[in-house]
Amino acid sequence: MDREAREHYSVVIQAKDMAGQVGGLSGSTTINITLTDPLNYEKKKQYSLHISAENTHLDPRFSYLGSFKDEATLRVTVGDVDEPPLFSMDYYIMEVFENARVGTEVGAVTARDPDSKNSPV
Repeated sequence: MDREAREHYSVVIQAKDMAGQVGGLSGSTTINITLTDPLNYEKKKQYSLHISAENTHLDPRFSYLGSFKDEATLRVTVGDVDEPPLFSMDYYIMEVFENARVGTEVGAVTARDPDSKNSPV
């Protein structure tokens, strides 16, 4: 999923009992996913989502088979994107006198690389 390409996704999840055989029951739900900019590879590279499904209409004849529920873990891995350097201020104002000597330092601008590899700026 790429937030720059598309921000909202709808995913339909279906659970079936009896391994999907004829006569088995099923249920489905729609999950709406909105990608925001809380995702940052440098801060957190992976998220885990714990999912569970449970049959709430139990047939007492099959109660000896177990709890009729299952769980799964979905791991979401955040991809790294090479980001541009960030300046420490939005704008800079620097003044120099017209009679200043050649080579006079006018000011300094600082920037940092937000990527984890911290490439030189």
